[in-house]
Amino acid sequence: MKASIFTTANIVLATLGIVGVEVKPATSQSFDFSDQEKSDIRNFLSSISSNNPTISNNNSFLNRLSANPIVNSGTSGSSQTLDNILTEFITVLKIGTPGTDVFVGDSGNNIIFTRTGNDILLGVDPGAPIPGQGEIDILIGGPDSTNEGASINAPTRDRFLLGDQKNPYYAGGQGFRGNKDYALIPDFDPNQDTIRLHGDSSKYTLAPIGAQKNGTAIFLNNPRPDLIALLPAASGLSLDGDYFEYDNTAPSQEPALENAQQLGSASVDIGFNVGTDSVGNVYVTGWTQGDLAQSNAGSQDAYIAKYNSEGKVQWVKQLGTSGEDRSFDISFDSNDNVYIAGTTTGNLGGPVVGGDDAYFIKLDSNGNKLLSKQYGTSQFDTAFAIDVDNDGNIYTGGYTTGDLGGVNAGSDLPITLSDDSYVAKFDSNGNQLWAKQFGTPEYDELYGVAADNNGNVFATGFTTGKLGEEHAGLYDGWLTKLDSNGEQLWIEQFGTSNYDFAWDVALDSSGNVYSTGFTLGSLGGPNAGYYDAFLVKYDTDGNQLWTQQIGTSGSDSAFAIDIDSNGVIYISGITDGDLGGINAGLNDVFVAKFDSDGNLLMTEQFGTPEDDFAFFGIDAQQAAKVYLAGFTDGSLGGANAGSFDAWVASSSLSAGSVPSAPEPTTILGSLATLMFGARFKKRLGKKVHTTLSKKST
Repeated sequence: MKASIFTTANIVLATLGIVGVEVKPATSQSFDFSDQEKSDIRNFLSSISSNNPTISNNNSFLNRLSANPIVNSGTSGSSQTLDNILTEFITVLKIGTPGTDVFVGDSGNNIIFTRTGNDILLGVDPGAPIPGQGEIDILIGGPDSTNEGASINAPTRDRFLLGDQKNPYYAGGQGFRGNKDYALIPDFDPNQDTIRLHGDSSKYTLAPIGAQKNGTAIFLNNPRPDLIALLPAASGLSLDGDYFEYDNTAPSQEPALENAQQLGSASVDIGFNVGTDSVGNVYVTGWTQGDLAQSNAGSQDAYIAKYNSEGKVQWVKQLGTSGEDRSFDISFDSNDNVYIAGTTTGNLGGPVVGGDDAYFIKLDSNGNKLLSKQYGTSQFDTAFAIDVDNDGNIYTGGYTTGDLGGVNAGSDLPITLSDDSYVAKFDSNGNQLWAKQFGTPEYDELYGVAADNNGNVFATGFTTGKLGEEHAGLYDGWLTKLDSNGEQLWIEQFGTSNYDFAWDVALDSSGNVYSTGFTLGSLGGPNAGYYDAFLVKYDTDGNQLWTQQIGTSGSDSAFAIDIDSNGVIYISGITDGDLGGINAGLNDVFVAKFDSDGNLLMTEQFGTPEDDFAFFGIDAQQAAKVYLAGFTDGSLGGANAGSFDAWVASSSLSAGSVPSAPEPTTILGSLATLMFGARFKKRLGKKVHTTLSKKST
């Protein structure tokens, strides 16, 4: 288990940037907190790591924050007054998913909480002249066990990026010995977590925190000591320990994949999803901190890039505001107009409503914007998924902590971090026809939607509550069907006593519905070691037909699914094992191919010696050809431009293998509870011959 993360007042005061490492005032504000305020601070920060975190409006610590400009905004010569912490807090806190995340903060202060999973936390823009200058970022990896009676302990092997081959982060020399820009990592566990630093160990000095010597401070020898990070729960560390890794070598400039494409800037560039139009053009969408097509409008801009069937870039459009703008999903209508959906903190598709608003944008095949729509509540609202039916109706889905399509089922306190799922339907002109919100008092999150030709829409996600059937474990997957008026026809909840996450959904030509994700349990066969990928099939009435589970002794996680014109099913994700080849280094990408009966036909794995990811990026609209998209901090489809770069590639799976896998578990009759699993792993340093080639829909 990780150590308790907020155990002393010293840690809390350091969190706020009010005191230095030795618990001496770092600014002219030499006031102290009362015992009640210290208790409120602990309760406030501890709630972030709970299963149902809430913020009370009678917290003396929060009330005091509202009157004191004590949090540095990260911009030169200014500070951030939290006029109403209950509202402003949501613009600072950034919550990841319970799965594996690569979470990147903006150029100001960040509180990043990634929950469970093997996460990568990056609080700065690595393309900035001095990355992290003026920032105080709180990076929380999350708990390390499944709790709630889980039979498998699930350590969260988090990786905190505090430097790269070019620069150290938080080395701005702000304040006394750098105590105005640093990362606070309250739950760092040297037994399972790692910290990446620039250069080598000779560049750094470790020092205990405070008179009690609880925790460790990392200083850069700059040449005067410059505070880089505080690790309040970790003592007795050595710079030669295997929990520190040093980056002093640029990635190889030779691509690991032939004819794949890589798109990047000096900053972070994330490829999140991929799709193809009716003539075989390939589109990739995601978000960037850099200047892919124009100067970045804020901290993060959404983008969409178009390639022809030969892999030649046709255009790149960057869409952003002065805030944070991210794109997560892509879809097409019958006229080859392209749609993207995501989240924004600015006015991307209309006036901003709350902290994070959902949006979708429609563009023609030349990249001209035809329609933009922004919607939300005063709290968190996301659009993770989008689909367009044959009549041009637009469906979006995600989750909200507000009352987006009904009253939130969670806490009635002023701000709740317990979320509900929703599906919304719009006509072809962007007019909202209906929104359906559903959830429990716990976490209920939606990540995939798919519309059929009869006006029905299917969605999938996961919950920590009783959404459809009796709760099986801490996280269960779920699958639901709504009719053309937004009425819920059925919802099926499935899981094991461990973690079970459902991430994406797809339909075949017979109306069967498939969901994919990953599990710590034995959902469709015996668990191979850690997270296993799963694939489950239901008929259109919600009867479970079969489930399949694949994995290695490592972590294997499926995030995306698509079905080709022959009914062949493809899932993709990441692995740190040897799922379809030999692991190349850290996380590798994998794609697996199944027939309609759930038989595993082939898997393929590829990657670089660095980290390679494919989250929701898969498209299989041409038989025997699958397109993948993701991001890498190596050179996967071209020379790395500086940090994480986006990439797109295709494969026929001709170079793959068929690992040992159990037969699909078949369920006869109607069943409301089902169980799945997924995992994460890596792959091989040899080249895999893949080409971007023309495909039709």
